[in-house]
Amino acid sequence: MLLIAILGVLFLMYALRQRNRPAVKGVFIVIGILFLIFAVIIATPWGTDIISHMFQ
Repeated sequence: MLLIAILGVLFLMYALRQRNRPAVKGVFIVIGILFLIFAVIIATPWGTDIISHMFQ
């Protein structure tokens, strides 16, 4: 969970450094936010149960 959250933050930091490439910036912002949402879902017991049922 912590690794996924760190990865999400790194994607967001990379996206914010893109000044002249707005398409790349938007894609990396979306990916970073999705990683952070996924990390929050995994952190909760309810979310862990849902994730475990998805991969069965």
